[in-house]
Amino acid sequence: MTPPNSLILDLGPATRKDNTAKMETQIQRRLLQLNKEKLSSKIEYKAIRPTGSQRPRMYGLPKTHKKDVPLRPILSMTGLAQHEVTKWLSCLLQPVLQELSANCVSDSFTFVEEVRNFTFSPSSVFLCSFDISSLFTNVPLAETIQICADALYNNNVLPKPSCPRDIFVELMQLATSSVEFSFNNMYRQIDGVAMASPLGPALANIFVGHHEQKLFNVVNRLLAYFRYVDDTFTVFNNEDDCNAFISHLNSLHPSLRFTHEKESNHSLPFLDVLVERRDCEFSTSVYRKPTFIDWYLRSLEFLQPPQMENRVK
Repeated sequence: MTPPNSLILDLGPATRKDNTAKMETQIQRRLLQLNKEKLSSKIEYKAIRPTGSQRPRMYGLPKTHKKDVPLRPILSMTGLAQHEVTKWLSCLLQPVLQELSANCVSDSFTFVEEVRNFTFSPSSVFLCSFDISSLFTNVPLAETIQICADALYNNNVLPKPSCPRDIFVELMQLATSSVEFSFNNMYRQIDGVAMASPLGPALANIFVGHHEQKLFNVVNRLLAYFRYVDDTFTVFNNEDDCNAFISHLNSLHPSLRFTHEKESNHSLPFLDVLVERRDCEFSTSVYRKPTFIDWYLRSLEFLQPPQMENRVK
């Protein structure tokens, strides 16, 4: 059985091909060298130096609401040799992420507040949502790392990292394209990012945000555009504008494959919100997918053994 990602190299049985200790030593030596060459501070060196690393393991969460129940790949990277490096790099990328996330909403509550403040003329708008297929596993690492480096080192507004650009790129490559993990066998990730990686959401958002900016340079600005990672809610003047926008999306980038859903009966679901057009404003309510069966796990407190009574008088 192989992981659900074609951009992964099979190294062989985990019992013989686990290079975690070797990778930890390699990172330690490289970071020590950078510290001696004054290319990183002592604080940074101590913060990102790995110790006691363990090989990460990949597992899949079933997408029960989709046909054939595909797996969403999750990579647990807590014990990874690159884990501290990825966390440090993720902090460096926050200014880039903020700059390229102008169209993003942080959660359903923020989205509801935004759409409720949106007003329009009666029957003059058209709703459509877009979804990026398998975004995380299709993020092109080399291109995205260059996007990050250009934003940090060629932008006079954003704060520049303390390390030189070539070192930043080297560490980014080390933290993404050299990740090895087990899934029965040992594998090396050579492109794309996995969910649960500290860098995963940041790189996915930066990659999409960068191409969003390019898109809005060639298309007319939409009435409204809200994105949550790989899901987008849009408002157009009419369906013709929507169809023209779909054509632009499909030619935006080879790694970005979009599906779309148009409004039906003046309503459209987005995340867990159902948006409806009423008169000159939107109304919102909770949306449940057709596969939702209203079953919940009992709270863990009910699974705990009862407390022994204190019978000491």
